[in-house]
Amino acid sequence: MGKMKQFQICYEGELSIELVEALRKVEAQPNFENSWELEVPSRRHSVILLRYLRRFLPPDGRLLVGRLHHARNRDFLLVRHSASSASDYSRLQVALGAFGAPLDIGFDATHVIRADTEQDVRMIGEALSEFCPGESLMVTGLNYDFATWRLGAGRMMMPSDSTSVTAFRSF
Repeated sequence: MGKMKQFQICYEGELSIELVEALRKVEAQPNFENSWELEVPSRRHSVILLRYLRRFLPPDGRLLVGRLHHARNRDFLLVRHSASSASDYSRLQVALGAFGAPLDIGFDATHVIRADTEQDVRMIGEALSEFCPGESLMVTGLNYDFATWRLGAGRMMMPSDSTSVTAFRSF
């Protein structure tokens, strides 16, 4: 069997039975609130997974699919917190800037940050948990292979040699 890639899938919106069944069919494993981890053959990319899963999303559903990168020299950080409408997450959003440049992906509880640090994700999670009013927080590393689906449109990250520019391509 060839090499495998690990992907993180994060969903925001009303969870449908169709989406849960699709995730079960691809053998995604739950690992956080409305989040799953998936291992697939190395020839797969986030856009392919997202294109498959978007068929099962309600119109207002938001989905992020990103390839995990566990090394300290990762390209991005993925930060996800519990979604509670009664809590104020503004302090957490400000604190995210200490670890890199937050990208505008249009999600409420899912944040992607261009990583400016090689600190361990556990240490970053512990530091950010002080600013998170919710009970749980997930922090992990991503590489440039990630894509989002929001408001009926998809965007994929386009790698860039410049550390200050982040480019997305619509699909």
